[in-house]
Amino acid sequence: TRKEQITRPNLEYFNGLSSGHVSQTTINSIMINNVDEPNEGWYTCLACNRYGCAEHDAYLTVLDLCKGVTCPGDKYCVGNYAAGHGHTCECPSFCDRAEMFASDWVCSNYCEEQFNECMMKDDACRNDKFGIEDLNKGRCGKIEHPVILDEEHTYGVL
Repeated sequence: TRKEQITRPNLEYFNGLSSGHVSQTTINSIMINNVDEPNEGWYTCLACNRYGCAEHDAYLTVLDLCKGVTCPGDKYCVGNYAAGHGHTCECPSFCDRAEMFASDWVCSNYCEEQFNECMMKDDACRNDKFGIEDLNKGRCGKIEHPVILDEEHTYGVL
């Protein structure tokens, strides 16, 4: 409980529910999930039994394991909160299961053919290809005898 919100429990009500047969033989812990910076602060742990209550104050520090992390392309940061340190950059899901298997060939601006647009985006994210776009629908076609343009305002393959 946040320190400023602490209230005393009704022990008579608790004992009535438990029929007075409550025992504790293990050490318990509390896992607090899905916290963010506004949750940081002082909290009070209040433990009660038939002999009374004990309380202890603790400061909850919220770790943002992705603070200052910039992931490449469309990847996003995922903190390793189970370990308490580290992070990975992961790709979002670009398509649902039905879209994944829908045949709709595309040619990317990397001149690569992909089975469909969502597979193209997934491949681009996993392989750090930035600015991926559909060059055209369908297959890319053959590039024969490319000429590299290296003029002042023109770059590309002709």
